[in-house]
Amino acid sequence: MVSPSTIQPTHLPTNIPIKAPTAPKKRPSIRSKTASKPRSGSGLIARPEPKETPTTTTTTTSSSFPSTKKDKRLIKSSTFLNRISKPSTKKPLKRRRPSKKLITTLESLGDALPELVESSKKGDAELEKVAMKSLTSGKGSMKRRGKVERVERERFGRNLATLMREQDGVSKPVSGEGGGVERFRALREWIGKTMEKEEAFGGKE
Repeated sequence: MVSPSTIQPTHLPTNIPIKAPTAPKKRPSIRSKTASKPRSGSGLIARPEPKETPTTTTTTTSSSFPSTKKDKRLIKSSTFLNRISKPSTKKPLKRRRPSKKLITTLESLGDALPELVESSKKGDAELEKVAMKSLTSGKGSMKRRGKVERVERERFGRNLATLMREQDGVSKPVSGEGGGVERFRALREWIGKTMEKEEAFGGKE
């Protein structure tokens, strides 16, 4: 009989080296897997890395010059001071042509004013006709009111003098009831002369 130790299996290759069994490898954790992968917003698509945009400081400085935060601040302040120190070029102001100046003298102004003799010939009635205007309340209304009152007092004095002169020239004042009637008649005639009349009512009394 053949002993079982001498029997060799014919289905196994004899040239393969036999190794000792090793311990199984530990599976990587989920945390390590996520740390190794690039992160993105949704977790599915990786975001592209942001491109470095060239700034003004990098263009002004050379590649050999170290661009630190202090150097950038210094360059920024120097450019700002340089811009301020430069004289501002202002546009020349356009000189407008002067308008026609009024060449007048005191003599020409005096000639333009109405003379007292001509005004007396035309009659005091035309000069005494003034258009009454209502005073508006507001700033300076008291000053305007005082001016109007002063002008009215002067006009009343001149009208009274004219009325007395006409009475002396026409007839002497009569004492009694007749004198009052004459005064009222003269006053009524003077008011009719100095009062402004509309053209539509010119023919009517």
